[in-house]
Amino acid sequence: RTLMFRMVNERTTSRIVEAQVHLTFTREETTLEGVSMRRFYDMKLVRETTPIFALSWTALHVIDETSPFFNETPETLRDKSVEIVVSFSGLDEHLS
Repeated sequence: RTLMFRMVNERTTSRIVEAQVHLTFTREETTLEGVSMRRFYDMKLVRETTPIFALSWTALHVIDETSPFFNETPETLRDKSVEIVVSFSGLDEHLS
């Protein structure tokens, strides 16, 4: 099982170089003391960087034993207020 999403570079005149994508999984958790707090987990991607982002890029996160999605259901994800934060950065090849 794999979580996938696709990014597209709509720039027609330039590419993005040294592109990086980062995913963070957040959810509400209760500590042993009974305090509710939001926790953040980095999500491992098959590929986090690419030297040139010209057209499109599909980010892949394998859902295995190390994934925060492992053994979760749609109901538990909703109950824990799960969110995925996507951060993308890169340099315009003309401005770099």
